[in-house]
Amino acid sequence: MQVIKRDGQVADFDPDKIYQAILKAAQTVYVLTDDLRQNLAQVTKKLFWIWKKQK
Repeated sequence: MQVIKRDGQVADFDPDKIYQAILKAAQTVYVLTDDLRQNLAQVTKKLFWIWKKQK
């Protein structure tokens, strides 16, 4: 799967980059606890497996 970046470029799905972006966004609203980090990591893993199945 590919993603469209803000500048319009197309890039391959990178679960680590997605995870880091989700963490940054969450940090602006929530205090990042270990539990929240783990939950966000699970969401990222699920996205990765959905992407993997589509290949």
